[in-house]
Amino acid sequence: MRLRFLPLSLLIICIAVGSVNSANVPTTIPVEQIKAIQTQLLNDHFDMAEKLADKLIAQDSSSPVGYLFKAGARLAAMVNNEEPYDKDQFDQLLNKADWLADLSVTDDDSVLSAWMYLFKGHADVYRSLYESKFGSTASAIKRGMNARSDYEIGLSYDSTLYDLYFGIGGYHYWKSAKAGILRWIGLFKNEKEQGIDELHIASDSSLISKTSSRSALAYIYINEEQYDSAIAIIDQIRSAYPEGHTLLWPRGEALFKARRYAESLEVYRSLYERLKPNPGNYYNLIESAFFITRCYEELGMKKEMQNFAAEVTYFCFDLPKKMRNKRRAELAYLSRVARL
Repeated sequence: MRLRFLPLSLLIICIAVGSVNSANVPTTIPVEQIKAIQTQLLNDHFDMAEKLADKLIAQDSSSPVGYLFKAGARLAAMVNNEEPYDKDQFDQLLNKADWLADLSVTDDDSVLSAWMYLFKGHADVYRSLYESKFGSTASAIKRGMNARSDYEIGLSYDSTLYDLYFGIGGYHYWKSAKAGILRWIGLFKNEKEQGIDELHIASDSSLISKTSSRSALAYIYINEEQYDSAIAIIDQIRSAYPEGHTLLWPRGEALFKARRYAESLEVYRSLYERLKPNPGNYYNLIESAFFITRCYEELGMKKEMQNFAAEVTYFCFDLPKKMRNKRRAELAYLSRVARL
């Protein structure tokens, strides 16, 4: 099984604000407003997060911060809805953030320059995430490598900006975890442990990336089959942001893989009931329905399994052909169960 919502763990990359030491934050970084955007994003209020980013742009149109955060909020909504839209404006926002960050880099202020390369790295991560979700794998890899370079340059300006370790740590782990034969033949080194260590540094000591680092570690623990550790981190984050549902997806997955099917069923049921009144393009609704049925099957609840599968297949009867093709395997399973 795949990690269903890995990109969303990275979308909080430049928005998850922890405790802040003001001595290491330039006066041009609006920390309290970034915190407000964080809260809206983690509670799934994507439109409000974007509006707050618009306020940052209005307050200081020469700063990359508002443009970057607006692009991040828009990408979060696109990934959450499994539907790309308005890519031209998304690209324009990131290009503007990049350009303004470049204008602010100066050898006379190493702290400010480190922050600018942090933001440049985030912009490339957003591009990489978009490509990995909706575009080209090759482009996603290229953008990821560009982001790593930005973070490394940032560290050369200020090695105490530990937020940079979040970006580098995520790159080191997932590059190694997904390298496959390229790692086996020696083209990529195995730097998974290094990546995990770097994420722990960011989780403990970063200024604006504590939550994002912990979220990234939760996904890594799922990939490493350390499900209880992943669930503990997710529950800690969700206790602070109870309105958000994004982290319910990895929680349901971790519980399912840990064979805690009754608990996993409860999570996917919650997601299904939330999505059913407004299913959008049905991608996420089918995902939750598939795992609900799997949980019933694993729990030996045959009648509930059949009745639910029948409900879903009726509900999804008029799906567009494009979505039927995307979810062919899941729909075939649900249809088969409904006919048992």
